Amino acid sequence: GTLRLTDVDVKNTLDDGIFIVNYGPIILTRVTSNQNIGKGAFLETAFNDGTGFKNYGGITITSSSFNGNGIGENSYGLVVKSGGTVLLNGVSVSGNGGTGAFIDSSALLPIVIKNSVFSHNIDFDPNPDYGEGLVVIHNKGGPITLENVILDANDADGAFMVNINGSITLKQVRAGNNSRYGVFISGAYDSGTSGAKGVTVLNSNFYHNTLDNLAIFSSG
Repeated sequence: GTLRLTDVDVKNTLDDGIFIVNYGPIILTRVTSNQNIGKGAFLETAFNDGTGFKNYGGITITSSSFNGNGIGENSYGLVVKSGGTVLLNGVSVSGNGGTGAFIDSSALLPIVIKNSVFSHNIDFDPNPDYGEGLVVIHNKGGPITLENVILDANDADGAFMVNINGSITLKQVRAGNNSRYGVFISGAYDSGTSGAKGVTVLNSNFYHNTLDNLAIFSSG
């Protein structure tokens, strides 16, 4: 069934803050998981249950923060592996050791991230897999939308977005001062393979990034 966490404050000085694998949707509301030694939160609703890989529901996170995790080592502020719709609204993922947020969907349903901040995430080791502000991977090609999102001063890309053949919309996105790309859109992780069928960019700013401010490898 649905698992809900509401008005929860977590701090673990030994390991991850929150670790949930659920056979159903996950909903987090006003959750704070900051300054954990490991990940701020790991949430999964898509996995192999012994009979094959299955999707078990969406993941919704509202008015929550995952900041300052991965203390002294590369980890993640937030990991989402969803078997349904993904919605992040009013989420802060900043100052984490490693990558800020890693969002992965295995369902042909939307990923929507709005009113959120991904900033100052730190790569403690010169490894290209870390230091991202936000990584979004849609394995089934559903639509991805970022609206009113700040991607600032991360040690790698502000956002690395992968969509095999779905659409990507950036609306009121500000990506600046990142050590690689402001936003990189591709069809495969950490490569320039053509991906999304349609990319729309509206009322957004991309500035002062070390490499291209905005890189798009689209197949349509």
